[in-house]
Amino acid sequence: MRRALLVAALLCACREKGAAPAPPASTAPPAPPERIREQEPNDFQRAQQIPARAVVTGSLQAPRDDDWYRVGVAGGKTLALRIELKLVRDASLEAYDRDRNRLLRVHAGGDDPGVVPALACLEACFLKVSGAGPQDYELTVLGAEPQPDEELEPNDRRCSPESRCAAHISPPTTRTGTGWS
Repeated sequence: MRRALLVAALLCACREKGAAPAPPASTAPPAPPERIREQEPNDFQRAQQIPARAVVTGSLQAPRDDDWYRVGVAGGKTLALRIELKLVRDASLEAYDRDRNRLLRVHAGGDDPGVVPALACLEACFLKVSGAGPQDYELTVLGAEPQPDEELEPNDRRCSPESRCAAHISPPTTRTGTGWS
C-alpha cells in the first residue's frame, strides 16, 4: 500500500513539474485606434476595409446615405468590438456578421451616441451607418480579445456549441453585461 501511494505521489509531482507554465497575462495596453477618413464609394458591394481598432470620420449625404465598413479579423479569431457612433443628428448603426446577416441595430442622435459595448465579430463583420444628410459622424471601433466574463452581442438567439455564436454560454460560466436583449 505504501509503495502504491509513493508511486502515485511521484507521478503527480512529475506531471506538475513537466507541465507547461501558464502564459503570462498580457499587461501591455492595446494599440491606439487608427484615424481613418471615409472613402466613397463605400456601399453594400464595396464596403470600406477598416482595422479592428479605428476612429472613422465620415459624412452622410442628402437625401439618404448608407456607409458600409468591413472589419476583418486575422486567423479566424473572434474579437469583441466596442462600437460607438457619435456627432450625428439622427442616424442608425447596424452590425452584420461575415455573411451579412443583420445582428443588431442602434439609434444615435444629439447627445445620445449609439453604443454597442461588446459585439462578437468572428472572422469579419460589417458595420453600416445610415441616415439623412448632410451630417457628419465619427464611428469608433475598438476590437480586443473577448474577456471570460464579458457578455457579447447578439445574445438573443438559440445556438449550439458547434455554431460558436455569441449566445452560447457553457455552464457553469457566469457573465456580466448590459442587460440588452
